[in-house]
Amino acid sequence: MPAARYFLDELDYLRNSGQEFARYYPKLTNYLSERSTDPDVERLLEGFAFLTGRLREKIDDQLPEVTQSLLMLLWPNFLRPIPSMTILQFDPLEGAIDQRQCIPAGCEVESIPLNGTVCKFRTSYDTDILPLAIGDVHHGVSKEKSVITLRLDSLNGENLRTIGIENLRFFLGGSDYSSLTLGLWLHRYLKTVAVRDLETGAEIPVRRDCVNPVGFGADEAVLPYPDNSFAGYRLLQEFYAFPHKYHFIDIKSVPTAHIATDASGFELVFELERPMPPDVRVGLPSFKLHCVPAINLFDHDAEPFLLDGRRTEHHVRPARRHDGEIEIFSIDRVNGWRPSNAARGAGSGSDGISRSFSRFESFLHEIERVDGREAVYFREKVRQSISGEKLDRLVSFIREDEQLDAENGETISIQLSCFNGSTPGDLAIGDVHVPTHMVPSFVRPSNVTRPTPPRYPVVDGTLQWQLISALSLNYLSLQSVEALRTILTVFDFNAKVDRQRERVAVMRLEGIEKLTSEPVDRLFRGVPVRGMRSVIEMRESKFANEGEMYLFASVLAEFFALYATINSFHELVVRGVEAGEEYRWTARVGNQPLI
Repeated sequence: MPAARYFLDELDYLRNSGQEFARYYPKLTNYLSERSTDPDVERLLEGFAFLTGRLREKIDDQLPEVTQSLLMLLWPNFLRPIPSMTILQFDPLEGAIDQRQCIPAGCEVESIPLNGTVCKFRTSYDTDILPLAIGDVHHGVSKEKSVITLRLDSLNGENLRTIGIENLRFFLGGSDYSSLTLGLWLHRYLKTVAVRDLETGAEIPVRRDCVNPVGFGADEAVLPYPDNSFAGYRLLQEFYAFPHKYHFIDIKSVPTAHIATDASGFELVFELERPMPPDVRVGLPSFKLHCVPAINLFDHDAEPFLLDGRRTEHHVRPARRHDGEIEIFSIDRVNGWRPSNAARGAGSGSDGISRSFSRFESFLHEIERVDGREAVYFREKVRQSISGEKLDRLVSFIREDEQLDAENGETISIQLSCFNGSTPGDLAIGDVHVPTHMVPSFVRPSNVTRPTPPRYPVVDGTLQWQLISALSLNYLSLQSVEALRTILTVFDFNAKVDRQRERVAVMRLEGIEKLTSEPVDRLFRGVPVRGMRSVIEMRESKFANEGEMYLFASVLAEFFALYATINSFHELVVRGVEAGEEYRWTARVGNQPLI
């Protein structure tokens, strides 16, 4: 319940109950009767209602000191907002490069000013830039099959054998319906892939397994995640928050030996086993080179404050270096500076002593205690802001030398990861195109998808206890529909604040009708290995289209595989209840430790 609700409830109780009390004891309650209009009394009642409202809020908060500490240890991202995300494209300038170049992860691109705020987006992983451009995309359909022909042209007339085109990454653009269906057909119904020489027309076959999904690896994450958190949670959270990050494909091992050295380009020919639906539009917007997911995150400092032992908590606020909306995503580092013994007598110009505060949940302070050093740490608390729309972050400190430092004070500086609040959600396609000093001069950046609105976690004690209960589910306990639905509900932040997304989420969960699991044995390098096979029955009509169901199941396949232990594996089979289609994913070795 927001703080305003508690305040209004208390104020309403004071006024209504006060009138009733005044009827029985008129001599004692002259100022509580309805006839009283003294403004000082009104201010007193409002102030008292505000304080008692905070007291009720504290009573109802379900011990956040416990729940938030557990979540900070197990899954801190549940207490963090989900910033805006988009897909950036880096178009190479003609004549600027003659071979493969790499733009490293973390490259920042700014948006146009919007309401006085310039939004910063940084790339999630390395992006390869080639002197290539997509010249044409043709989609041919017959009764038996579909053929997609993708022509790639050299920008500078360079030798295609030397510029490094063996591995290509494409973003599947266009409408969500068309891109999801195209991804399904390329992964499931691909028959052959060939490279066609434009000069001779000769086709060189490519291995059928050359098409690979993108976005499931740890090095392809968009949201920052601590190493101690389970990677499967990140996959689910990113799927619900930003499904476009999975709309990528990799084409591996493209043969170039048979392409003419003076060729101006070549064609990739995808032959599909069955025709695509007639309402799917495949054209130039369907394939985009040089794209990468980006997130509205940047490094920032908090306003420093003096730690003098007179306050139990300190409100962390981003430093206001310029106008614009800035909110905190995470507290990354906390440092303290205090004057040394010599500095106390010599004045402010002398050197002081700096130290780093560890997070309480890291337990590093116990290591410091064992090593004979001072045990100092900080604790972070997250609460709903007074406005009810944002989050406030507070820190408290524990210091063994509290009495000594309270006399002189210690200056605290905090390094943050921040985002631009709700402003990026109002940006349009093409608005994020202002290069920073990190963008190479040989490319022109621009966003090809509209930035998503940020989402905030629900800081509710009851919900946090439910989440902790869901996190206790192990690999075997997830082998039921109810347990799977429970954990999927936890990670869908959109459904908690958006009615339309909530209806979509409910239908998606209803689409999971049955889940059965059984042990299976496989031979791996001559050694028998026991794993688990899960069979999920899904109702296709509960999803937007077959492509969305396939992507959802692909995320589940990776999620289950990550839940398996390192000496085991998991294999997922999904059966469509209405159409009778069966989808299989290859067995994946788990990586969870045994103990």
